[in-house]
Amino acid sequence: MAIKLQKSSFLHRILLTMLILFVTVVANHNSIAQTAEEHFETGLEKMEAEDYKGAIDEFTKAIDLSPQFAEAFNMRGVAKKEMGEPTAALQDFYYALEFKPDMAEAYFNRGFVMFEIGNYNGALRDLNEAIHLNPENSDYYLVRGNAHFMLENYEDAIKDYSTAMEMGIVNADILYNRAFAFHKTGLNRYALEDLENSFLVDSSNPDILFLFGIVHSELGNYREAIQYYSELINKDPDNLDAYFNRAYLRHSLGDYTGATEDYTVLIERDSITAEVYNNRGLARTKSGDLKDAIADFNRALELSPDFSLAYLNRGYAKYEIPDYRSAAEDFTAYLEKTEGEENIYYEIYHVRARSHHRLSRFSDAIRDYTRAIELNPEEPVLYINRGQAFMSGPEDADAAIADFTKAIDLKPDYVEAYNSRSNARLLKEEYMEALEDADRAIELDPESGKAYYTRGILMLEIEDHYSAIKDLTTAIELEPGNAQAFFFRGVAHMDHGDTEEACRDFNTALKMGISEAKNIIDEICR
Repeated sequence: MAIKLQKSSFLHRILLTMLILFVTVVANHNSIAQTAEEHFETGLEKMEAEDYKGAIDEFTKAIDLSPQFAEAFNMRGVAKKEMGEPTAALQDFYYALEFKPDMAEAYFNRGFVMFEIGNYNGALRDLNEAIHLNPENSDYYLVRGNAHFMLENYEDAIKDYSTAMEMGIVNADILYNRAFAFHKTGLNRYALEDLENSFLVDSSNPDILFLFGIVHSELGNYREAIQYYSELINKDPDNLDAYFNRAYLRHSLGDYTGATEDYTVLIERDSITAEVYNNRGLARTKSGDLKDAIADFNRALELSPDFSLAYLNRGYAKYEIPDYRSAAEDFTAYLEKTEGEENIYYEIYHVRARSHHRLSRFSDAIRDYTRAIELNPEEPVLYINRGQAFMSGPEDADAAIADFTKAIDLKPDYVEAYNSRSNARLLKEEYMEALEDADRAIELDPESGKAYYTRGILMLEIEDHYSAIKDLTTAIELEPGNAQAFFFRGVAHMDHGDTEEACRDFNTALKMGISEAKNIIDEICR
């Protein structure tokens, strides 16, 4: 079962630091240029004091006095960015670069603003130029790494983050981002190392715990992942994604009660989705709580009538009840809703075939077994089951023998295949061949009660009552719940002339539900 698990979203905090470079202006020695420089210097002071409106006024005055003052345009753009005016800021950066095309910090600032407004490709173009002009600035690599990150260019992001860290930028955020990029490129071991270092710097970041859980789960460390999700839930009880992922992992480890509890929390917290109900239904099915499981699948289908997996899973639950008729209907609904898909698993046809088989719809069962075989011709159990359907319905012993033989070809030590072929050969009165198969089954598994039962029936058929009694006795010792073995041992005793032992076996068989024994008891057991 694949239980197919859902991907959860979380915040990726990318805290960016903008480096504002103080610019040394070589001013002309005339009064107008000197005044522009003075306004510029005053603007820088106001920037440091976070008086961005005042800084804009000063930079504007500098530009009015010196219209090609590139540094003033650049810094006015920074101030406008801080005032929440990205469009106006971009305009100033364009002017700065028009008047000074080799100004690395203007490319950086324009790239930074483009990043903030979500134009990541535009940001990359400017950041590439900034790094070309000034490859020694660590902030440029950091922000370019973030742009690659947002474009899901994770390998390039890793390179830029690594360069920035080598140049001295090491904090919880860059470690977290690189860890996430490592995770996305499948380098989960490196991701763990960065996460551990990030957690040492900032243990309060819930995203770190969440990513720890994801990375450990992908590494197969489910118990460790559950520990991190549990720690996150303790710190943040409202983190529903953590409950969802922990539920999935608990289910995978066989903790169906724990998984059910987590899904119930999600439902109680109004995270009411078809997937949550479906998943809780699966956990309840595994716990044997079939009635509530079916109720969950019903609710999933109320929320999402086309949710094909809910039909499939409800079908499995109904099959276990057993309600074979309704189970077959659900499997049919699933197949109708997934018609045309290429990933239909043979087991779906197989389980619907078993439902039909149980309902004595042998033609339907044979049809579904055949379709399952077409999808997976190397699975021996499919041939066993189809062969038994041939035996039960049209009593086509030849077709059954062909299927049982194919199963043996695929799995030469398949005890059930030898047992079944023995029964089919018995039906055709091929006694020697049937005996060979029965002997081979016992040779392969001396502890198989069914194998001894099969040979016992064969011995009874050829009127070797002593051998029949011996084999059926062994079958009962190995499988005391086999009521048919008691009944047919009673027949063997009766045919052998031992009425007392026969009556004892018939009475036992009757108590175990074999109603045919009553007429014999009434006739011979007085």
